Amino acid sequence: MAKRKRPSKGSVGGQTPKDADESNVVVLDAVRYSDEPIAKKTKWINKQRVLVLATRGITYRERHFMNNLKQLLPHCK
Repeated sequence: MAKRKRPSKGSVGGQTPKDADESNVVVLDAVRYSDEPIAKKTKWINKQRVLVLATRGITYRERHFMNNLKQLLPHCK
């Protein structure tokens, strides 16, 4: 088997150090306008929930009362 050739110290992945620096350059906009709109935050949403429970021997009147309570609570489950 033949011996491998060692890469030269100046090359990185087959590129010279000068080429490697040019590939990592980030191009920015020339001008930044102060009139650009600021990114607005979205409205905060309450993700907490309330669980409404009842006992086993509930009557129709109590069941309807619980349904009315659920309708009043926007975050009820």
